[in-house]
Amino acid sequence: MKKIVQRFRAKTPLLFRRVRNVSLAISGASTAAAVFYSQLPVEMVSFVPAWFIKAFAITGIATAFLAQLTKVDASV
Repeated sequence: MKKIVQRFRAKTPLLFRRVRNVSLAISGASTAAAVFYSQLPVEMVSFVPAWFIKAFAITGIATAFLAQLTKVDASV
């Protein structure tokens, strides 16, 4: 557990910072769509099921967490 906390606080490489930010944006949009699913237009509700939107939100959060755990290698 201590190692995870250390990696979480370490400097993240540029590529993974971008991956983290994009996945958080996708997750935020998916979460908003899931919360307001009943208010979405009928065309979108019939085209995109609710479970798909929720799965995108969960996947985005997990991806952002894993991207944050990468760290810059000090030996290079």
